Amino acid sequence: MTVLVEPFASVYDDRSRLGIILARGRSGFEAYAADDHSLGLFPSPRKAAAAITTTRPWVAQTTAEDKPDTEPTIEARRALQEALQQK
Repeated sequence: MTVLVEPFASVYDDRSRLGIILARGRSGFEAYAADDHSLGLFPSPRKAAAAITTTRPWVAQTTAEDKPDTEPTIEARRALQEALQQK
């Protein structure tokens, strides 16, 4: 039987969701990072939120690694400069 669990709280930095906290009864509070991996069980929601906020640099780094580089390469810049000079 599947039991649906609603979030106890969400943790945000401005408009960016950093993670969620689930109440796990006597077990405590489980913290999840923004990429939905569990950070573990904590005795209080405050400690669970602290775990989520301290993982933020890791989340930002892995998110940045997953995104394509939007900066043009040196070769692309040179080709653009040459094309503009030929006009």
